[in-house]
Amino acid sequence: GLQVDVAADGYEAVAALRGEHPYAVVLMDCRMPGLDGFGATRAVRAQESPGQRVPIVAMTASALEGERERCLAAGMDDFLTKPVDPEALEALVRTWVPVGAGRSTAIPPVDATNPGPTNPTDPTNPTDPTSAAGEPPPPVASTVILDLERVAMLDELVKDGVSFFRRTAESFMTRIHGQIAAIRAAVDLRDPHEVFTSAHLVKGSALNLGLPGVAEAAARIEAHARGGRLDGTDAMLQDLSDETELAIAALREAVAGR
Repeated sequence: GLQVDVAADGYEAVAALRGEHPYAVVLMDCRMPGLDGFGATRAVRAQESPGQRVPIVAMTASALEGERERCLAAGMDDFLTKPVDPEALEALVRTWVPVGAGRSTAIPPVDATNPGPTNPTDPTNPTDPTSAAGEPPPPVASTVILDLERVAMLDELVKDGVSFFRRTAESFMTRIHGQIAAIRAAVDLRDPHEVFTSAHLVKGSALNLGLPGVAEAAARIEAHARGGRLDGTDAMLQDLSDETELAIAALREAVAGR
């Protein structure tokens, strides 16, 4: 199990994360009294030593356009919407907390000169997104286009008479083609850090909406670029585009039925 500490506000969170501390991951409420999660995250990043970076996950009830970008710009690493799905929370914690972690872990920046694992084409390496032959992995395996349980959860959140599902679905459909274009542009510029960041945004948006195929396709690009690798990205981008068109069709049908 995991041991959990709770901070009453942003100031207390910043104090708890000063210097050496025992925390492997931080779940940061974006709307706290006094110093909010955005200000607290900026303060934490400013006080961290070189090479030290504790993963900070945004916790917010807002799934509106621009919220994720605002969180990442403040220095957060991931994003989780409220109400929190226990399975999604567990998966997210497993992503950021290595087995046996007891202190904050250093997360190196994406660097084109850093190939990642010592032997990145080792087929036994579970983090490697390519095969032993250096080829991209097979196409997305998910058969679910739109998670109806996630849709129902977002439908229960209503603001000004409009459900969060409708808001986030319309935002996704408006912005997704531009986000994919941004990934393509970053690939053309041979900028793995921007590819990683852009793919991460797409993955998070897809997970929030319940689009596992899109999320999986974006995650493959994200993992590939994390190690500074861009070979084979064109095929992955085609998979992402294909999954996106299926997702848009499913979202339009779901929105029209509400």
